[in-house]
Amino acid sequence: MNNNSTTVFEGVVLKADRDNFTKLRKKHFPSDKILVLAKAIGLNDLDMVGDIESGDMRLDDRTYSLFLLVCGEHPSYQLIDKQIISNSDLKTPLAIKPPATGEEIKQYRENANAMRQGKMAWLLGLSSKKYVSYYENKEKTGVSPSIQCWTLFLLIINQHSFFRLKRK
Repeated sequence: MNNNSTTVFEGVVLKADRDNFTKLRKKHFPSDKILVLAKAIGLNDLDMVGDIESGDMRLDDRTYSLFLLVCGEHPSYQLIDKQIISNSDLKTPLAIKPPATGEEIKQYRENANAMRQGKMAWLLGLSSKKYVSYYENKEKTGVSPSIQCWTLFLLIINQHSFFRLKRK
């Protein structure tokens, strides 16, 4: 965990738009690249992309926001690979699994300018800071942030190992 950076990006999480997801997926990730996309945004398999497009699976705001970053279509931010690769190949891992303990989650939050739970929830588009509390007490609550949520948090606080955000 890098404690030197104090940059916190706001307005990264956007409201999900399934129709736009489908349109942009077809534009940037044709059928032979769907698995690359699924892995990049933390989905377990390519069928989940089809389920989102058909409406059988809900498109979460955080998943949609990661998708826009991967496609280069986010209106405010650009995803920059610290090692420079092509988005259509995405060999560097973007999606990062959440830490094993709630204490680690809390440490990341507190190391980001002593961020309060309410601010973390707001930045991630969560409806309540109680979710952050659940994450930080995951050994008791059994609630952990999704891969998409955690990945976005690392990007927002400029702590992702391989990528960073840049304002457009």
